[in-house]
Amino acid sequence: MKRYDIAQEDKNVVRFRGLRVLYHFDCYRINAPEEILELGWEAIIKKRGNLVVVEWAEIIKEIFPQEAVWIELIARGENERELGVRTQRP
Repeated sequence: MKRYDIAQEDKNVVRFRGLRVLYHFDCYRINAPEEILELGWEAIIKKRGNLVVVEWAEIIKEIFPQEAVWIELIARGENERELGVRTQRP
């Protein structure tokens, strides 16, 4: 897990609904959702102002909140990607 504070004085950062901190979780090596819980997952996803981005999210999908937005990038070629967005668990 990595935490990135979004500096308020940075004029180059786009603000959206009061976001203050971005958390990046890469779950590639996670064996069970409980491992993420030990990192403070529940407090992080509940705090207003946090944006949480998860790679390999399907590994821990059971612990995602119902209102999570799922964004999927699909490689369609060396220089082409497809973006999918859904509001329900895959």
